[in-house]
Amino acid sequence: MMKEQLAAFGMPSHVISHVVTMARLHRDNRYDRFSEDVEGLTGIPPMSVREFVQKNTQAFAPVAPSSAGE
Repeated sequence: MMKEQLAAFGMPSHVISHVVTMARLHRDNRYDRFSEDVEGLTGIPPMSVREFVQKNTQAFAPVAPSSAGE
């Protein structure tokens, strides 16, 4: 069903295959891995997506419509 929905949006078949594979891997917890690469490259310890969103709530806040056209 997901493939058909993505195709209806006009996505190319190779992108559909990639998205479907990513969804399956997420569902199966195949992306739940730990690596020290982030800290090794940046010097900053990694954080979870939840922690990142909590620390950057302003970036995820709704934006008020602009009145620039008035």
